[in-house]
Amino acid sequence: MRVVYENLITQQQTLLALNAGVVAVTQDSDGALRPIVDCHLTPSGPELGDVLDRVAREGRMGGPAEHLPWIDSADLNALYGRFASGTLFDGAWQLRGFLDLAVLGGDFNGDWWASPIFDLADGRSVSVVGELGGERRYWFVAGWQGKQMADDPAEVRVYATSLAVLLEGALDNGGDITQLDSGSLADYLEM
Repeated sequence: MRVVYENLITQQQTLLALNAGVVAVTQDSDGALRPIVDCHLTPSGPELGDVLDRVAREGRMGGPAEHLPWIDSADLNALYGRFASGTLFDGAWQLRGFLDLAVLGGDFNGDWWASPIFDLADGRSVSVVGELGGERRYWFVAGWQGKQMADDPAEVRVYATSLAVLLEGALDNGGDITQLDSGSLADYLEM
């Protein structure tokens, strides 16, 4: 659930996500199980559907892809479910068709998949790496030679952990995502 918090002093409004659920189970002295529930507020990120609507308005995007990526990624399925191709930022970002998975190189190939998604004017690509069988996704920019990442993962910067955050940051800044830099890809992959 998302809620708007208004600071009564500054009049600033912040969108927050209300996270709630069972966090643990305890056992009473008589043997009965009792759930422990809790909730907390966190800053709410953009909704991917809303950001993709904005991409449709601000970019030159084609129709949906005939085939969705076979990899288990809700972000990629949502993206390619809306657009098979297209450009953003006057052609500086070009959505490529999802072809197949690429190779990161180094010691990271066993547990991770990767794919370039948007080709950039400078020859690099906005790319995603995901944990095989897991939920972790990291969005980065790197050069590719065929299906092999040409850049050292220690030198590659991660810009987002969700496509919605990445695209919103890019749309708000004319395609520049450097303000989203959160660390090296190698550091993220070793966590």
